[in-house]
Amino acid sequence: MLLKWGADEYVTKPFSPKVLTARVNALFRRMEQEKDKTALYGGLVIDIAARQVFLDEQLLDL
Repeated sequence: MLLKWGADEYVTKPFSPKVLTARVNALFRRMEQEKDKTALYGGLVIDIAARQVFLDEQLLDL
């Protein structure tokens, strides 16, 4: 169900710390490959290269 809603990954309980670490590292590898991209989610814009997040064209202070 979560993947239908746009999740990239999920871990079911119980899980081992090794599995969690491996999945997080895989996400980081994917993020490195998509460094130049911008993610759009409705009014939310994530500029990965600039490390900025906008909501309805307003820069969010994170």
